[in-house]
Amino acid sequence: MSQLTTHVLDTSCGKPAQNMTVELEFESHDQWIKIAKGITNSDGRVTDLLCKDKIMQHGVYRLSFDAKAYFDQ
Repeated sequence: MSQLTTHVLDTSCGKPAQNMTVELEFESHDQWIKIAKGITNSDGRVTDLLCKDKIMQHGVYRLSFDAKAYFDQ
């Protein structure tokens, strides 16, 4: 399992949000750099966002969830 995971629930229908795109970004010198992208599984989880050998550095991170595309499907 990745060092960082996320779990997305669709409370409008009471189930996990399957097939939602999630992006992980790192702030560096006032810019956001995309370092990973994943898709939620049938349980609404992204468990493999970072490779096991990828070490997270200290800093500010941001997870972005493409809720619009999810609800448009």
